[in-house]
Amino acid sequence: MPMSSYFASGFMYIETDKNVYYPGQTMNISIQLSLTKELDSVDRIIISIKGKESFKFNSNNKNLKSLSNKRQIVNETFTLCNFAPSFLPAQDYTFVFKYQIPDTLVNQWPASFHMKRDAINRGEVKFHTRYRITAKLMKVGQTVVTKNTKRFFIAKKPFNPRQNFIEVTQQQVYRFTKLCSAGINVAKVRFERNFYLADEQIKARCSIDNTRSSAKCTNIVIRLIRTIKAYGYLQNRPANQQNLLYPFEENLVVASQEFEGIDAGKKQEDFSKEVSLFLDAVDQKFKQSRKKGPNDQQRVHNVEDLAFANKGIQPSTVGQVFSCLYTVVINRTIRGLANYPTGVSVLININPSLEQVNGFEKVEMPQNWNPKYVDLRNIQFIVQNNLPTVNNNNINANNANNNANLPRNGHIVKISQMPSQFSDNDQRSLFKKQGQLPSQDIIDKLNKASEAIDKFNSQSQNLRRDTSQSNQGMNENHKPSQENSDDEYDTVQQNLLEGFQ
Repeated sequence: MPMSSYFASGFMYIETDKNVYYPGQTMNISIQLSLTKELDSVDRIIISIKGKESFKFNSNNKNLKSLSNKRQIVNETFTLCNFAPSFLPAQDYTFVFKYQIPDTLVNQWPASFHMKRDAINRGEVKFHTRYRITAKLMKVGQTVVTKNTKRFFIAKKPFNPRQNFIEVTQQQVYRFTKLCSAGINVAKVRFERNFYLADEQIKARCSIDNTRSSAKCTNIVIRLIRTIKAYGYLQNRPANQQNLLYPFEENLVVASQEFEGIDAGKKQEDFSKEVSLFLDAVDQKFKQSRKKGPNDQQRVHNVEDLAFANKGIQPSTVGQVFSCLYTVVINRTIRGLANYPTGVSVLININPSLEQVNGFEKVEMPQNWNPKYVDLRNIQFIVQNNLPTVNNNNINANNANNNANLPRNGHIVKISQMPSQFSDNDQRSLFKKQGQLPSQDIIDKLNKASEAIDKFNSQSQNLRRDTSQSNQGMNENHKPSQENSDDEYDTVQQNLLEGFQ
């Protein structure tokens, strides 16, 4: 168990079913909470999901300007559940819930990205796109008992995925100048596919037709070109340039491999020549140095960031601050001063490898781990324009808070029903493995809370039934609004919950 998970009364750890997701997929999340002693005045668990992309260019060239830009992709905070009454007995808990990642064309989450390196003759560039989910155990008010954070990654969906497709190009070749033609060279390339993981091998098969050319094709070259485009503000910009964005662009051959060509007047058998490129052999040149902290101590990168940056080429991503795309170009070199073949180029999609997204500490739960299971998967939070909507019939729509900076009303978890109302027969077996027994006042609180909740359910049903009957006897113009009845329903709910404190 990571040391960051422990606190004075036990530990809390948040985990996801996977480490990497596509936009539109659903995250299955669990919170493991272990308490060695009872916690008073603990009333809720808050979940926050944040994502940010940033770009910074520190120029060492007097002809180039230093730029920076950042954007908050998602910043959502909501209350997962409320405890009634506001305390937790000493035992183990597992809370499970779902969260759906949005998949919209307007504000789609860009893929995770982590790069920091030197740009030759230009300066230092930094690109980051990071996501994290945090669980907080809160006391009544705004006091945080403990919190735990988990990093997760987003991958880009393949655009126009294709497999076993053929691209063809032909080129007029020359001997010395364009006045001396040497014929025509034709190249056919069959690509295996146009989407890869960062540790895979790009494979293609070539068929070079040089029968109509008197110039030798000396080599077949496969190259991987990375194109990064970003937009940033001047770091020390004057007042009259506060909103001016400046572009940053870089086209770089990150990998290249040569293969034997073909003589003049000859032709290769159909797709008999294989060319390939290993993506995991690309040098990332990641700079691990960071600025010193407030106490003049050297700051270090997170383990997850180092694994993502060093263990594979950075993936394809398209964001509003920066984008990174890859193109595979298969070309040939032909003798002659004026021969510059265009070659075959294909845009490919690269996603992070499993090794990149598994740079986390391994979590081993205690051998006697036997938690009480709280299933909250019927509450599904879906982000729309960075603001989620709650799909749950148990939550009143008028209680939903549309401000992303404030917590939402969560599902009410009855402590007396975790797992059930305590009785003299099962209280000892329930607390035995924790090494302590509940006092009689705790049992009285739980029983009282259960009775109050049952009373609340009965009163709310009567209120709904009375409102429905009164509506039937009224004219259409004198019916009470749904908003008024919901307000009255909320008042009953609030009064009963105050009795649990």
